[in-house]
Amino acid sequence: HPRYSYAHRLLGICYYRKQDLKNAETEFKQALKDPEDIKARFFIAKIYLARERKEEAREVYDELRRMAPDSEEVKLLDQEFAESQKPEPEQKIAEPLDVETILKELTAITGIDGALLIESDGLLIAAENVNNSEEIAGLISGIANQCWLTGSDFSIGDVESFSITMDNQNLISIIGPDAILTVTTKAKSAEGLATLYSARFHNRIKDLLRE
Repeated sequence: HPRYSYAHRLLGICYYRKQDLKNAETEFKQALKDPEDIKARFFIAKIYLARERKEEAREVYDELRRMAPDSEEVKLLDQEFAESQKPEPEQKIAEPLDVETILKELTAITGIDGALLIESDGLLIAAENVNNSEEIAGLISGIANQCWLTGSDFSIGDVESFSITMDNQNLISIIGPDAILTVTTKAKSAEGLATLYSARFHNRIKDLLRE
């Protein structure tokens, strides 16, 4: 009976807010016994859109535009239909990291003489301006894996770091889940130098260490 349409519409709104679209649709259709119920038609169109029933949504939308072209419900549906017509954005494929370029940029920083990236098992991935790079890679990975820290022990942001001295050079290493980045320097303040390059390359270094 049309007198009960209002109650069906209220019940439909309750179901709609609970994301129970099936029962919401049933109640809103019961509310359509009132031929002038704009709200019920509005929600039915929204339900059809949410359930990818676009042709049915369009039919209800067109009917609503004939009934109340200047209503707020029509304006809101105008926006929703416009959004539904937009193509989905293409997912960007992440570009591979250019390890050698990053190592060259690191060695261009004043005070940093060389840099190397090491797998956690000690295999050398890449090196820039480092003599005996394979020997250093084995030494650094051994220290990192055994958690035996020599010299200055500190953290940079949310990654663990350590430094050792070898052949009159400081070797500063950042330990990641999959790799270790080491830079060589003759600078006395290893921690200050590490903070310098970390601030500039922090996110890129973290990406390197997850490769």
